[in-house]
Amino acid sequence: MVFALAGCLGSDEDGGDPEEAGDDSTGEQTALSEPTDFPEGEACAVCNMITEEYPEWNAQLVKTDETRVYFCSSGCMLAYITDPEHFGGEDEVVEGVWVTDYDTGELIDGMQAYYVRVKESGHIDDIMGMNPTPFESREAAESLIDRLNDEYDGAYDAAEDVIRFDDFDRDLAMHYRANFFDGDDDDHGHHGDADAPESFDLVDGNGETIDTWVRDHWHTAVTVDESASRSLYAEAVEADGEIIDIDGEHWEFDARLADGAPEDVISIHSHGDHVHIEGETEGLTEVIFEFSHHGEIALTTEADAMVVEVGEGGDHDHGHDDDHDHDHSHDDDHDHDH
Repeated sequence: MVFALAGCLGSDEDGGDPEEAGDDSTGEQTALSEPTDFPEGEACAVCNMITEEYPEWNAQLVKTDETRVYFCSSGCMLAYITDPEHFGGEDEVVEGVWVTDYDTGELIDGMQAYYVRVKESGHIDDIMGMNPTPFESREAAESLIDRLNDEYDGAYDAAEDVIRFDDFDRDLAMHYRANFFDGDDDDHGHHGDADAPESFDLVDGNGETIDTWVRDHWHTAVTVDESASRSLYAEAVEADGEIIDIDGEHWEFDARLADGAPEDVISIHSHGDHVHIEGETEGLTEVIFEFSHHGEIALTTEADAMVVEVGEGGDHDHGHDDDHDHDHSHDDDHDHDH
């Protein structure tokens, strides 16, 4: 199978001329049969995340004209090779592919790797929700299948869900990165007139940034302990090139369960400028965040629901007291009856 690769990536702002990305620190050209170090500041060709910041997940390609292309994850690499023109490049033949082995954390030959077709966001503690999970050997991939089946009641079949590079196609890319392909999210609209915010930081009551919404997607999940709660705030909310102040009056921040998501995992309590999520039972569910302007929903994250994972207590300090340390704390946090 021959895959196409975009020939024009990056800019002066995100890592420089892609034609120079294959050079190592000594200026000597790395062989096409070998991966390179991830250049400082190099953005993922699909999602624009900085690739060097994700050494447990990142991937890279080289094409026959020696242009190197870098990705935060195998899922973004998959999306890119199946439709390079969608991401602004010309068709070129892929010479080499390298992905990060899930077990060892080492770069391995992506064309020879075995991948577990992860079916649901949250089954793997992964960036970007989920990716095809790479392994150097089939035995290692099947071992993950066994672990997933123990946890998710036989949801995986090694004969079907251990796949190879030649199995990568547009349908698989849509499974992992549908929100990056125009026109494929039309059926998600619970509030059809609401736009997605351009970006914002999801911050907890201690001021810790949980994740940053960028270009219609999340990178990770929210965790909360069973029988505990966690306060969530939206900060640096940008829409139409302007920063919105979520003051709880003119603009309000809210959350709801995604359509079809399990309903018994968490409960959600709204406070205008922030929300509480409370862990009810162990498991996974998905939430949509919404921003209302004078009572009308104006912005929503329906393009990509955020996974919420509820686990056993003791690992996280996410109780109500974290609101004392946040700039936006309100007395109603301590009076609200959960």
